[in-house]
Amino acid sequence: MSEFGESTEVVNELVMESVQVEDDTRHPNWHRQVAMSTLLMALITAVGALLAGITAHEALLDRTKEAIDVSIAENDRVSVEVLKAKVEILTKLGESPDQADLAQIQASEAEIIALEEEAAFEETEVQSISGAHLILAVAVTLLSVGITLSGMSIIVDQKFLWLAGLVFGIVGSMVVGYGIIKLLQ
Repeated sequence: MSEFGESTEVVNELVMESVQVEDDTRHPNWHRQVAMSTLLMALITAVGALLAGITAHEALLDRTKEAIDVSIAENDRVSVEVLKAKVEILTKLGESPDQADLAQIQASEAEIIALEEEAAFEETEVQSISGAHLILAVAVTLLSVGITLSGMSIIVDQKFLWLAGLVFGIVGSMVVGYGIIKLLQ
């Protein structure tokens, strides 16, 4: 379980204990509002954390594909250089180069170009996914701060902390929305 999930559970437990311990006639409506807003922020945090994890894995997979493509292209380059050297040596010795070698050189050069284009595309994908991941990670952090402040507001009986927590929660929720939009692009 992630640190955010654990901290969210701890804060939720503290809030629920505080709500049960407090005299319900003192601030019943305010405590319910804090509890509901905290639970809503926790739900949005869970969605944001899930998406942040998905984007991290997707970026890692794309980065791996890119590394494999670059490796294959480098291998093909070496093969092309060896074949070109062979053709050059045969030509200098006055012998005719093998047509299969010339065809292999052309095919390998075309494959190298295709692999380089694929690697460039995957790099662009990694950058886009990494950007969405960063946005979602920031959103999860903002929501966690909002949850923490909301929980603390009941414990210390300060409504101002809850309002500050709501601000963090609203901003964090908007950032999750922006992260989702960025991810879908």
